[in-house]
Amino acid sequence: MTRISFEEFHAARKRERAQLQALELNEKENQKRETSKKATDEKLETLPKSVTLGSYYSSRLKAAGEFVELFEVQSVIVLLIFLDLVATTSSMLIEITFKDVHENAASRAYIVSSVTTISKILNSASAFALAIFVVELLALCLTFGLRNFLSHPGYFIDLTVISLCILDEGAFSTAPISKFYHVLGFLRLWRLARLVRTALESAWNAHQETRASLDAKNEEAYRLSIELTRTKKSVELEIEARKRVEKMLQGYKDEVETLNEALEIAAYDVMLATAAADQGFENEVDTTTKEIETNLDGDVFYSGEEEISEPLAMNAKGRGAIVILKDGTITRED
Repeated sequence: MTRISFEEFHAARKRERAQLQALELNEKENQKRETSKKATDEKLETLPKSVTLGSYYSSRLKAAGEFVELFEVQSVIVLLIFLDLVATTSSMLIEITFKDVHENAASRAYIVSSVTTISKILNSASAFALAIFVVELLALCLTFGLRNFLSHPGYFIDLTVISLCILDEGAFSTAPISKFYHVLGFLRLWRLARLVRTALESAWNAHQETRASLDAKNEEAYRLSIELTRTKKSVELEIEARKRVEKMLQGYKDEVETLNEALEIAAYDVMLATAAADQGFENEVDTTTKEIETNLDGDVFYSGEEEISEPLAMNAKGRGAIVILKDGTITRED
């Protein structure tokens, strides 16, 4: 199993956070990640069982290390360090202040009982904090390996102080010197500085995420404003084109109405001309008939219905009869 240093671990965590931020802003990267995950799962299925189990335990240890390194967990550890310091200091002050009370226990039994109870409570709190510290250091040692664990100055100090406290708890459980090693816990307050730095980094990352989100929203708003401007221009052009079409249609309607009026006038004129022509034709036929009757001494036969193909009569001088057809044509039949 490969061991990694604390710097590499924190750098890896920062890279993972950056990747998550990029994945949230880019759907394509998310799809690539899903594809890569599927490919990895397929590869794991093809690996031998021993390799798969090793990867499983490695991932479990990594998860445990990540849990211990969480901001909330480290905050609890720092609070426990302060609790241990307060409990140890208070216990030492009580032992030093009420040293004479223990010697004269017969006259001050109530005070002795109260002091003893308080001391037990403080010692229990200190022992509880010490147990939590031991569990944390064991988890870190298993996760990163003993070599990487000891190479970290802060964790080396933690291991030294906690080891001294555990050894002296058995050898000097009632002596003030055992509490002195607990007081050395102030050297472990480097965790507070790291906690503040982590909080600042988290705030900075959150600020960067907010800024990136704001920039993305500004870009989206700018794109939408451009699309809105284009849409407005398109609508204006559409309205102008529609007005032109309506104007053109109105012109066509006016022309059609004008043509209809012209056709009506022309039809009326044709009707009047036809009526006048018919009236003039009838007058002409009447005049022609009268003239023929006068000049030919009544030897004219007129047919107003149909054409006469044969001579109807001969006049007195032996010539054929004159025939007037329906269309006004005058012929002589020999």
